[in-house]
Amino acid sequence: MKRLRSRVWACLAIGCVFLALGAGAEPATPTLSDQIDELFADRNNSAAPGVVAAVIQDGRIVYENAFGMADLERGVALTPRSVFEIGSVSKQFTAMCILLLEQDGKLSLDDDVRDYFPELPEYEHPITIRHLLHHTSGMRDIETLIPLAGWHYTNYYPPARQLELITRQKELNFAPGSQFLYSNSGYLLLAYMVERVSGQTLREFADERIFRPLGMSHTVYWDTPGQIIKDRAIPYSTGPDGSYEMALWYLPFAGPSGLYTTIQDLALWDANFYDNKLSGGAALIERMVTPGTLKDGKSADYAAGLFVSDYGGQAVIEHGGAWMGYRAQVSRFPERRLTVIFLSNASSIDMPVSSVADLLPGGATREAAPATPESRPSESEAPGTVDLPLDALAEYEGTYWSEPDLLLRTIEVRDGVLHYVRGEDNSTELGALEAGRFVMIDVGGHVEVEFATGNGIQARSMTVTIEEQEPTQFKRLESLPVGSLADYAGRYWSDELERELRLQVEDGRIHLGWADDALVAPTVQIGPDDLLARHFVAVPWYPQDVRILLERDDSNQVTGLSLSCDMVRGLAFVRTDQE
Repeated sequence: MKRLRSRVWACLAIGCVFLALGAGAEPATPTLSDQIDELFADRNNSAAPGVVAAVIQDGRIVYENAFGMADLERGVALTPRSVFEIGSVSKQFTAMCILLLEQDGKLSLDDDVRDYFPELPEYEHPITIRHLLHHTSGMRDIETLIPLAGWHYTNYYPPARQLELITRQKELNFAPGSQFLYSNSGYLLLAYMVERVSGQTLREFADERIFRPLGMSHTVYWDTPGQIIKDRAIPYSTGPDGSYEMALWYLPFAGPSGLYTTIQDLALWDANFYDNKLSGGAALIERMVTPGTLKDGKSADYAAGLFVSDYGGQAVIEHGGAWMGYRAQVSRFPERRLTVIFLSNASSIDMPVSSVADLLPGGATREAAPATPESRPSESEAPGTVDLPLDALAEYEGTYWSEPDLLLRTIEVRDGVLHYVRGEDNSTELGALEAGRFVMIDVGGHVEVEFATGNGIQARSMTVTIEEQEPTQFKRLESLPVGSLADYAGRYWSDELERELRLQVEDGRIHLGWADDALVAPTVQIGPDDLLARHFVAVPWYPQDVRILLERDDSNQVTGLSLSCDMVRGLAFVRTDQE
């Protein structure tokens, strides 16, 4: 599932397809189908999972095709009628169930969530249903809490136990309504709310009120481990050696995820946004696509299970999904009455929404999307550079930390060239414009990296500047004496997770691990009593760094710590013993 918004504005070159023609004949103009097919040519493989794609224009499917296999064991190919789990794209259907219950007079979006879940803690500020819909509740994300609690996605945990993990959280990430932060906990509560209010499960209610009225006969929520899904495409992940393996699990996650469907059924759902057949008329649809508002008056850019933004000056209403080996993207351009749909059973796949949308009338005609340090168009965009001696490059080597953005980056000299390193197998060469000022090579646009040196010996800080964006400021991390780490070593208990954390010193570094797990991860010292462990939270499709802040008493003894990551903040641990 996707916690943070699945946006793929990949700028792919579209190859022209030419027919074998006689001498002097004009080459055939590639059709829309030819050009879209070319984008997925590498997926047209009888030995790999793949993708189905569809384009809807003015209420008609003008393109649909399938690439790759639905079942590698049985040699079954994907077709446009294959059924896929769509991950977080499911959220818009859960949201519609809530809006239908509101229309029935069974609830109000401004109701306190504790009216329906009295077992939740009484937080300092009340959480409303509206907060859950717009991801502004501040609730810690259950998809992240699951691995933190030592649970495994391959196991089955009944709804009551999932709810109990949510209700054990004594604190929120932030005051409700003050920020936007994606939280699957909110949509799991909305799913349970449907059942508590209507007396029907989410699967039953959605089938009666949405799927059957719209004729979506191949769409269903998967809410029990043994539930059979006819024509299901088997999901696959990629093993360490690059081979495919089935992505198996027994954890239904109906609400935040869990919906199985086809591109034909999604076309029926798409049509309902222009001509609502579920009662409530255009007003119901308007409520669904209107973004929430934060306390400071800014837009949350998230409506009811839908992201709302723009591309090339055109409105885009969309959502992506990732769950185990499934990936999905549904992007609607309402002003053009155009929708692009991709459904995949491969854990890693490009979904070129913008490339497809730009092929149709009214498509954006603009340069590549704004550059980020992770984008990689051609090297020819980099300006001329100069050579610097190796001893000069060594001044910039080190580890750099951006506190506001919680980013850790490393600068290294490799084979005589300076590299900007984001993580394993993810680095970019830096070319010198002058001493202390570099440009990223082989990235989109113009990205500069500038260092401020101290005493003419080593850089103290680093600034990364991307065109038309605010610069990102980094400070160089300094090593602390090994002796200062020894008093961190020990065991720490969390009531909210019901799990014990272990800190130990190895090879001059603090290593982080769980008392019930042999695996440990090295940490980076961000500052005194401040540690970072890379990719410590094992969400398969979104591994997260973990930050540890140690706490001391009046006698300067370490008595506890707090653990934070992208979607769960401030988990409290109390020290129980010292190793």
